[in-house]
Amino acid sequence: MRFSSANFLSGLGRGLALLGIALWGGGMTFFGAVAAPLMFRAAHKSSAPELAPILAGQMLDRFTWVTYACALALLLGWWLDGFFARDHRLLWWLQGALSALCLGFALYLGAVLLPQTVAQQDQIVPLFAKDARGEILTPAEHALRARFDVGHKSYEKLGALNVYLLLGLLAIIVARTRVWASGPQSLKMKGQDQLLPSETSVERV
Repeated sequence: MRFSSANFLSGLGRGLALLGIALWGGGMTFFGAVAAPLMFRAAHKSSAPELAPILAGQMLDRFTWVTYACALALLLGWWLDGFFARDHRLLWWLQGALSALCLGFALYLGAVLLPQTVAQQDQIVPLFAKDARGEILTPAEHALRARFDVGHKSYEKLGALNVYLLLGLLAIIVARTRVWASGPQSLKMKGQDQLLPSETSVERV
């Protein structure tokens, strides 16, 4: 395929989208599978379980800005790719819809759900310390911790769903790239197949 500025900008768009998927999905997977379990385990072993939610909240608060940047990279990459490569529009529109959903998840998790959970830390952290000492929690304290646990589990579920959306985006980009890369070759082979009958007729004459 001959090089052109349109092909370069289309490839740049896909590269931006892939970079956003890698940073976003990789960061969430690392935090949920590695960082958070080790952090809570270390906090409990050090007899300071109240440190775990504080550290987790601070880490997620900083990672929220990374998700915003990745969401913008997904949308910018999608626009560049579709503007300069006007083919396979169905997959392109599906990629845009998933990118918009990822942006919505990022805004809801970072601007709504996470601040609500962090705001409860001043009240919930003493309960972790009290529970670690073996003291009995009051019904009001149990209710407060239950609300905190609901918000925490909601964040985890939505974060996991966001990872699946990113995997779906990755599958779409790979599919579009494979079709886009095989398109010119398939057309060339088709053209050669159409020339074969004429060539054989010439040989017979």
